[in-house]
Amino acid sequence: MKESSLFVILLQIVFIAAKIFKVVSWSWWAVFSPFLLWYVGGFVINFACLVALKLIEHYKEQQR
Repeated sequence: MKESSLFVILLQIVFIAAKIFKVVSWSWWAVFSPFLLWYVGGFVINFACLVALKLIEHYKEQQR
C-alpha cells in the first residue's frame, strides 16, 4: 500500500515539474532558461533517481 501512495506522490511531483518546465520555457526562454532549466532539470532527475532507488530497495526488502 505504501509503495502505491509513494508512486502517486512521485507522479504528482513529475506532473507539477512538467507544468513548471512548460511555464518557465515559454515565459523566461530568452533570459533564464538555459541555466534555470539545467539546474531544475538536474535537481528533478537526481530527486527522481533517489526516490526510485529507495523504492527499489524497499521493494527488495518486501520480497525477502
